[in-house]
Amino acid sequence: MVPPPRKISRSYGRYRTQAVKVPGLVLTFRPGEKVMLGDDIVVEVARVVGEKVRLRIHAPRSLPVYREKIWRIRHGQVPS
Repeated sequence: MVPPPRKISRSYGRYRTQAVKVPGLVLTFRPGEKVMLGDDIVVEVARVVGEKVRLRIHAPRSLPVYREKIWRIRHGQVPS
């Protein structure tokens, strides 16, 4: 699933982003906690430092896993 698009608004000469609200599942995790996607995909929170989250993804080798920016490039879209 591709994250929602962002709106950019201008305020006092600075840009700020506002997420467009779309229905979806939002979960809160701590390091070490996991989410199961089907029977053979596991996404684990490996580490959280400030606003950065490191994820560990266990998936079959037959399933490609890409960062959104790379996925968009591979599909001929301009990264946002």
